[in-house]
Amino acid sequence: MTTPNERIMKLEETIAHLGMANDELSAEVLAQWKHIEALERKLAQFENRFLALEEASENPVENTKPPHY
Repeated sequence: MTTPNERIMKLEETIAHLGMANDELSAEVLAQWKHIEALERKLAQFENRFLALEEASENPVENTKPPHY
C-alpha cells in the first residue's frame, strides 16, 4: 500500500508531465496556425495574380464543361 506522501508525489509528477505536454501542444498549434496564415496569404496572392492575368488576356477563359461530359 502506498503512503499519502507517495500518492501526492505521483500526482505532482503526473501534473508536471501534463503541463509539459500542454505547453508542447500549444507551441505546435501556434506554429501550425502561423503556417496556415502564411499559406492563406500566398493563396490570396496567387488568386490576385491569376485574376490580373485573366483580365489582361485577350481571350478570356470560358467556364464550360469538357467534351467528355
